Order: sequence, then structure tokens, then C-alpha cells
Amino acid sequence: MPRSSLRPAALAIAGLASLSLVACGLQLQEAEQTLPQGTAFEKALYDGYIELARAEYENGDYRASDAFARRALRSAKGESVLPESLSLRELEKGEASNQLAQTRLRLIAAFESGASQRTPKKAARAQTLFDCWMEEQEENRQPEDIAACRDALQSLVAELESDSTRLAEDKAREAEEKAREDARLAAASGELFEGQDLPAPMKTEGPTALGTYIVFFELNRTRLTEETKGILQEVVRLAKDAPAMKIRATGHADSVGNPKINRKLAKKRAETVTRYLIDAGVEAERVVVDSHGDADPLIPTGDDVPEVQNRRVEIRFEPIPEADKVPVASLQVR
Repeated sequence: MPRSSLRPAALAIAGLASLSLVACGLQLQEAEQTLPQGTAFEKALYDGYIELARAEYENGDYRASDAFARRALRSAKGESVLPESLSLRELEKGEASNQLAQTRLRLIAAFESGASQRTPKKAARAQTLFDCWMEEQEENRQPEDIAACRDALQSLVAELESDSTRLAEDKAREAEEKAREDARLAAASGELFEGQDLPAPMKTEGPTALGTYIVFFELNRTRLTEETKGILQEVVRLAKDAPAMKIRATGHADSVGNPKINRKLAKKRAETVTRYLIDAGVEAERVVVDSHGDADPLIPTGDDVPEVQNRRVEIRFEPIPEADKVPVASLQVR
């Protein structure tokens, strides 16, 4: 065939090749026009992959540019994009591929320890550097570029691992400090005396012949023991036989903790007692709730001293005032 007849065919082939190269670069344009979504890590990955895609495009490697642009698009959509698998690259077996495999494992371990949440930009930079190293190592033509990606990555991975170690040490130290503080507070608040037997409920002399009943409570609790309920039944019987009497339940706490909290705790203990009396048949309008908190101990102690006998409710019978025959106060049952 004459040379003149070959020329148009050659031009056509060259034109098709040119169009193919242009088409190969369209992924970058699409990725650049995409608004990244997702987490800070995914947005940082998008930025990193766009940077790689642009660099490859400017160097005329449209295939690599498209590959990085596609990873940028996936990151922009909030998809999970992991460091590239070695199986996707044609890598020569040897020290370099072994280093890549080991570094990928370290990078994944850093991500699993929370690096992508703690330092998203640093973690994303490490991942894109890994993929950069993979790309350059597969081509294996520019040792300087391979070293640049590899060395920067190794430095970042070491930082991520150091961050993870430091965080673990901080958490361990905080846990140790908390355990020491809990032990100190436990000793101060009487937590270690949780298993201490409660004193038996008792009856003492009071302002009236019916006397005063005292019941005791466990540390930081308001529950009634079976023994306490037994003596409260006696209070119920007396109350029914003495309709002219009101019943005042005064709550108390020991000196451990905040006085305001102790007043609330003491009141809740008194309310627990009065609710039991009301449920057992005592008229609610005859019941009065009071609280002295830690201000009136049965056994005087210093501050922050656990004393079971001070965690109590005193139940007294008092005459109902003659005026209007109404109680001085009443319990609001919720």
C-alpha cells in the first residue's frame, strides 16, 4: 500500500489515542466539583486524594490520576476507604513490598485505636501517603519520589502510634488516679462499711408517754429492713389507738459528704418511713416530715466520719394542736 494511503489512517489512530487520554482525565474534574461529606477524616482523605490526582494529572499519568480521583469521590460521599490493598498492585516481591505490607498493618492498627477520630487530618495524610508510596513503588522509576512518600509516611505512622500509646498511658493513669480517689472517698464516706450490721430499731422516751422510735439506715440508702418494718407496725398500732396524736418523722445523716446532700438524704429517709405508715393505714394529714441532715448526730463525730447510728429516722408522737384540730404540717404523697 502507498505511503500516502497510510497517512490518514495513522492520523486517525493518533486522534483516537488523544481522545482516550483526555477521557482518562475526566475523573479529576468530577471529583473537584464534588462537595465532600462525611466525617473530618473522610473530608481530609478527599483533600489528600485530590492532591494526588492533580499531581499525577500534571505529570501526564492519567490512569493514576483517575484512580486517586475515584478514591476522592468515594471519600467525598462518606464511604469507607481503606489504605489500598497490596493485591491491587503489581509489586515486585522483596524488601519494599514487605515494608509496604508491614506499614499497612501498622496503619490499620492505628486507625482501629481511634487515630482517625483523634487526629483526622494526620491519619488521612498517612493513608494518602501510603497510597502514594504504593503508586510510586509499582512504577519503580523514581527512587526520590518513592523515598519521599515512604519516609513521610513512616514518620507519620510513628506519630500515630506514639499518640495511641500516650493516650493509653493517660487513660491508665486516670484510671489509677480514679481508683485511688475512689478508695479515699470510700474510706471517708464509709463505703467500706457497707456490710456493717445496722443497730436494731429502738424505742426511747419522748415528749409524750408513747415515746420515740428510732430506725437506722444503710450507707447512702433509704430502704427499710424487715426489722425496721416490724417496729413501724408497732408505731401504726399506737397511731390508730391515739387519734389525737400526730407523728413526726425526722431524718438524719452522718457527717460524710456535702451537708446539703445530707439534708436531702435525711429527708428521703423520713419520707420512706412516713409513706410506709400511710400505706399501713395512718392518715396522711397526721404525718409530718422533718430533716436535720447531719446537724444533730446521735453520736457526735468530726467531719467525714461514717457513723451508722447517725443514719437514722426518729419517729415521735406529738399532740395535735387544739386550734382548728388540724395538723401543723402534712406529707405530700407523690
